Amino acid sequence: IDPADGKKKSVYLGNIDAKLTVDGGRAFQWPGSTFFLYVLNNNGGRPNGVVRTAQGVDNIEVETATTKLYQAWYQQQFFGERASALLGLYYLNSEFYVNDASAPFIHPAFGIGSEFAQTGVNGPSIFPVTSFGARFRLDITPQIYWLWAVLDGVPGDPDKPHGTHVEVGKDGGWLLATERGTKSDDGKLGLGIWHYTERFDDLVDTDAAGNPVRRLNQGFYLIAERQLTRAAEDSARGLRAFVRLGVASPDINQFENAVQIGVTYQGLFPGRGDDIVGFGIARESNGDKFRQVASAAGEAAPTYEDAYEFTYRARLANWLVIQPDVQYVRNHGDPVVMRATIVGVRCELSW
Repeated sequence: IDPADGKKKSVYLGNIDAKLTVDGGRAFQWPGSTFFLYVLNNNGGRPNGVVRTAQGVDNIEVETATTKLYQAWYQQQFFGERASALLGLYYLNSEFYVNDASAPFIHPAFGIGSEFAQTGVNGPSIFPVTSFGARFRLDITPQIYWLWAVLDGVPGDPDKPHGTHVEVGKDGGWLLATERGTKSDDGKLGLGIWHYTERFDDLVDTDAAGNPVRRLNQGFYLIAERQLTRAAEDSARGLRAFVRLGVASPDINQFENAVQIGVTYQGLFPGRGDDIVGFGIARESNGDKFRQVASAAGEAAPTYEDAYEFTYRARLANWLVIQPDVQYVRNHGDPVVMRATIVGVRCELSW
């Protein structure tokens, strides 16, 4: 519903994934190796073009409809599968900043935190543009893991949004990320730290010559998730809660920090053991310097934006998922659209 005129507006979004995984041990007698290709197509409209929120409203919305090679990597396992090294086009949010309970939500902030997603020249290596790099994973114990990644600081080519473009190390330096934590069937606790080797312009401060001061672009995030209840007849069913907090450099970024909290329940209704119902809240807080620049330009400069989401993910067949979803966003930066309600249905077909 467009708050500007009160009229209902509908937008279609499409996302097609085509994935190929090759077990190198079986295909080439290369034990412990995996080859992975992922082609992505996104099409349709832009719902956030109507409501104009800071964090977005749908995790498959893109600026430019296109088809691209999204991931292409080789992975080798070592030490009895306790360690692995990966090289190629890599999607950072496939392993970093991930927790199971937030995954069913459609709002983008429940994937990778808004404070991290905003960074860099063309974002970090996440949807919908990835970059070339390397990732190393060490499973210290079955429960304790440690991740490291080095990725090109500018995914793709910002001037060429169509198709796949890889320009390693041309501009923008490198993105360094690490995450360490514990994970089990009962939950997850993790700490991540990230840093760009390239410096970025301060939003406000200048040097003696009047040029923007160049600042470090870095931050960290925390993830906590816990299984609160389990059904006696099925351990997969029950209530799960999560909280995530991320902080980014406020001198150069809009979002100073972001928080997501929520709960999900799997198997709420008898005979619907795979269905998931969830409620989540995502808040981003704008930094003082961003608000100062916005005010000077005569634009609205709210302290924060809140997004509330209620979703029900119903698996009707092995190949079919239907997901009704309702979001309410308030207090974002558009002076006309201060509140918005988004109602939608996502349909997933897989084979």
